[in-house]
Amino acid sequence: SLMAFSVQGRDVSISKGRIEGYRNFMNKIWNASRFAIQALPENFSPQQHPQPRTLADTWIQNQLHETVQKSRKALDQFRFNEYAECLYQFVWHEFCDWYLELAKVHLYGEDENLKNSCAQNLIYVLEEILVLMHPVCPFITELLWKTIPGNKDLPSVMLRSYPKSENIPSADPKTLLEMQGLQELITGIRTIRSENTIPPKTKLKLILGSIQTELKASDLEKHRNYLTQLANLEEISFEGKAPDNNSAIFRGDYFQAWVPLEGLIDNASEITRLEKKIEKIQKDIAFLSGKLCNEKYIKNAPLHLVERDQKKLKKSQEDLAKVEKSIQKLQS
Repeated sequence: SLMAFSVQGRDVSISKGRIEGYRNFMNKIWNASRFAIQALPENFSPQQHPQPRTLADTWIQNQLHETVQKSRKALDQFRFNEYAECLYQFVWHEFCDWYLELAKVHLYGEDENLKNSCAQNLIYVLEEILVLMHPVCPFITELLWKTIPGNKDLPSVMLRSYPKSENIPSADPKTLLEMQGLQELITGIRTIRSENTIPPKTKLKLILGSIQTELKASDLEKHRNYLTQLANLEEISFEGKAPDNNSAIFRGDYFQAWVPLEGLIDNASEITRLEKKIEKIQKDIAFLSGKLCNEKYIKNAPLHLVERDQKKLKKSQEDLAKVEKSIQKLQS
């Protein structure tokens, strides 16, 4: 936490919320490490520099390559806050949020070769993470490093040399583009679930269409297993057309997708629920608008409070537009 606060030329301002956030980060690392070690096959023997064979492994090694470069540069320039932030973003938002979920597809799959290859890459990246983080959280990284199979030659992680980016392969642009498209699509489907209150366990059908030629829907067909498991889909139509029946629509940078909703939601009940939600949002907008129209409040209130209310108002207005759009879809 203190490392993340250490911005050059600025006094350290202790924030209880951020300290709690980094405490949660330590819990995240602990749980991710325990999962990785428990998921290893029997008689597992780690390789020093495993070659990636799947999209997930290729992508995470590329992200590790970039993280090593950024963290090394930050340390060389004594920008310790940037060093801590870059590790935080990589470990939490890329390794934990995405890679571990993608890796489960292979770790729990039937292909023994891919299972072993994924396990090799998982442990390799995890060990590099522990080495990268050791300077700022030595106790937890030391403990976890000693639980990794094969770490017997050195008595401590502090004796491991710092990772070098040239030893970690980077991915080609097309592979990275496919991963971006996959992330965009999975996030979009999860948003559709959330907006339409569809239970996570309910399997969905997906109709996928291309927006641009740089990345086509058909390019993701070879990654069907990731889509099926991470978005819980029972059927995928690549390069399809918009269906005639009631469907939720997602449009991103690369694809537009339709999820048929027939039989999944009760339109009348859902409209009633959304109308109640609109009433609440409108009350919030009225309250915040009145507050921000008050000249005394704008003049006397601390700037950060005014900016906070402005952000709340903008978000409420955006939420209102989304809910109204959802009602229009259900009524059409």
